Amino acid sequence: MFIRSPLVTTQPSGYDDFENTFNVLRGENIQKVYDCQEGCSSCCGPKTTIALTNSRLIIRQQQPNGLFGTTNGGHIDTAIFLRDIELMREAKQEMCSSCGTLFLACITCTWPILLCRLLCGSCCGDTPKTLEVKGAFGSEYLTFKTSNMVNAATEISSMIKPLKEN
Repeated sequence: MFIRSPLVTTQPSGYDDFENTFNVLRGENIQKVYDCQEGCSSCCGPKTTIALTNSRLIIRQQQPNGLFGTTNGGHIDTAIFLRDIELMREAKQEMCSSCGTLFLACITCTWPILLCRLLCGSCCGDTPKTLEVKGAFGSEYLTFKTSNMVNAATEISSMIKPLKEN
């Protein structure tokens, strides 16, 4: 005799401390969280955290905390409904992952990274890759670790596809 056990569904572990203005909604489940820490540490490079849920992308772009954590870096929180995304493409690497402007024109975002490169000889943080998503909301630039970019694009696309088919 075969006895079925009840289906157990739980939120993936390790996502408890995801800070964002846009909380996970009732019925919404986090599928994956991507982190990209540019620069040597939180003091000299922006950090991007992206949560992929079954209905949204929840994004936090955190600016550096200042030298030796002396200041609290500002952040920008964004939520994009997956059904509203019409286009995804790799952004040119000279785009600033934090503010979406041309990399060399964005001194505010890049000076900590340039300082880090001078001190360390290279940037020892995550190597970023930028994905642009577009829709009626405009454009948003999402920063991923280069090693996660292809999987992230595939996972986001696979979450969008059923929403577009209905």
